[in-house]
Amino acid sequence: MLITLKSADKFALSVELGRTQAEALAAGYVLNQLEWNDIRCGTCRFGTRFEHCVAVRSCAGIFGYFCDIVSYGQAEAILVRGEDRLEFSGSAQCVAAFAILACMVYSECGRAAPYSFLLEHFCRVQGQMGNPAFFRNSRNWLERQGVERTVKPDRQSWNELFDMLLRRKVVSVLGIYDNGGLNDTLRNACQILYSISSLALDELHADQDASGKPGLI
Repeated sequence: MLITLKSADKFALSVELGRTQAEALAAGYVLNQLEWNDIRCGTCRFGTRFEHCVAVRSCAGIFGYFCDIVSYGQAEAILVRGEDRLEFSGSAQCVAAFAILACMVYSECGRAAPYSFLLEHFCRVQGQMGNPAFFRNSRNWLERQGVERTVKPDRQSWNELFDMLLRRKVVSVLGIYDNGGLNDTLRNACQILYSISSLALDELHADQDASGKPGLI
């Protein structure tokens, strides 16, 4: 799956989720700065096949693109898998949040794949449903890959696991890219992602408790 980032201030960039491009020198530099023993999961499904965490790889590409774009600037992200296409546009901080979440749930990692429904919720909250068929086909694709079955926590730990993935993987890259706090785009994106996702998980639990039926998770 590819994600293409566009902004009026920069050339477009395409990132293959879960991988890094050979010419992505900035991302490569950051990958070498991280403590990989702390970033990689102890039960990585790839074992030693990849040196770096595949989710953090693609997140590094997203962070590298938005690190010098102002938070209120306009941007666009386009997710493409085969013939399926999903577009998301808005302020740079919201587009960055969308792109980071896409990297988490659609990278080859699989640890965050069970949270793929949060991307659809994120689009709905932002008033941008775009292409509902994209989410349906992506869910089917994840099921066929068996990625969603790599982690199935008990219901009480869904919030805790997502918080751990966000902080341990995504925020680990933030300190390298936020330019000493001079640009708030990436920090705002992480906060938006955390807030919307936490509210969505809480609402799903509440709906499930009220109906007595299983929710989306």
